[in-house]
Amino acid sequence: MITTNTGITCLQNGDILFKLIGFDPHQDIPIEMLHTLLLGLVKYMMQVNVSGGKLNGKNLDVLMARYNDFSFDCFTYRSSPASVKQYTGSFVGKDYKCFIQIAPFLLDGLISSEDLLIW
Repeated sequence: MITTNTGITCLQNGDILFKLIGFDPHQDIPIEMLHTLLLGLVKYMMQVNVSGGKLNGKNLDVLMARYNDFSFDCFTYRSSPASVKQYTGSFVGKDYKCFIQIAPFLLDGLISSEDLLIW
């Protein structure tokens, strides 16, 4: 236990945050989408919809064209359209994080409405 010059006593593991008046961990801590949803679910949906045969050659080309034309101005990372087409099973977290945010727009009209609702 550490006592500061102000008289605040806090534990070394940071529990002082929970003693602060006005601190609500449910509202004051941002949550990333990728860590909220299970990565396995996103990987599964990506493999089923993109590389699993639900998109035929023409629809896959439409998906790649939409991905290439999509504005990534608000993103800090962008994978190439070729990597989406060829390396879907080898994506890392930042690839999934980017794709899950734009998938509903890219896949609209290319997959069934039931599958699109899952995205």
